Amino acid sequence: MGKYLRRPVEADARLSRADAMPWPDLPGEEIVQVLLDEEPDWLMLNQGSTVDVWIGQKRATPQYAVVQAIVASGRKWIVLLRRKDFAADVLGNTADKPALHLVRLPHKP
Repeated sequence: MGKYLRRPVEADARLSRADAMPWPDLPGEEIVQVLLDEEPDWLMLNQGSTVDVWIGQKRATPQYAVVQAIVASGRKWIVLLRRKDFAADVLGNTADKPALHLVRLPHKP
């Protein structure tokens, strides 16, 4: 628990310690963090899910981002998104809490 896989793994495949890492691999990416509320809908959210993200008033035009990772923060969970998925003005006032809406579950490779 609390580890991230280095590669996709098929069901029933054997794993070794070398297949796990302590932190998701996001080299050279500027990241946006969104704290998740404790809602049952987020039990389905996973790496590769597409979400609509907004801060403050919900925009008429959706702003889609792909979840890069979900990490634990104490008893809460944080979604990591790439900053480059957002237009310059989308993140707005950083004093407001970002909101997410799940749009699509990850595609199977």
